[in-house]
Amino acid sequence: RLSALYAIGDMAKTLALADRVIAEARTTSYAPSLAQALYWRGRAIADRDGGPEAIAMFDETFSAALGAGEDQMAADAAARIAQEALWSAQLPEFERWQRITHALAERTHAAGVLRFVDQLGCMANHWRGKPRTRLACLKDLAARKDGLPASEWLVTTLGIAATEAGEPAEAI
Repeated sequence: RLSALYAIGDMAKTLALADRVIAEARTTSYAPSLAQALYWRGRAIADRDGGPEAIAMFDETFSAALGAGEDQMAADAAARIAQEALWSAQLPEFERWQRITHALAERTHAAGVLRFVDQLGCMANHWRGKPRTRLACLKDLAARKDGLPASEWLVTTLGIAATEAGEPAEAI
């Protein structure tokens, strides 16, 4: 239900249900449910306004997922922490969580998480003042043969990167 509520964009109900599941999971000490609820609560907060509260949820998710043996979820939580660090231009923190994400995602063969964190890595070039490097990185990522289709987010960021790199025809 949490993922469904999140998918339809009902963040208020997502947060309310997540809070109930988190309370129940803490009472029963059931780490898999706790990790899932923390994760969806974090996603809802990240979509609302992100920042320290989202990072705290993803940090708790990371720990709960590792404790539950849910390494792919831990990798995803690490990627979300990396994303929050990147959005606040904390590049050293981003790079640390990017490395953690890579280690877990490669070990668990989480191709979607790898693609997500690699896209964040490309986007980090924006904060480094390298728009052409960002564009080239995103193009390489879109051409990657990892069995995943290019996401809407990747296509969108490719267009933005092309525009900012002075390539309006390519952006279109």
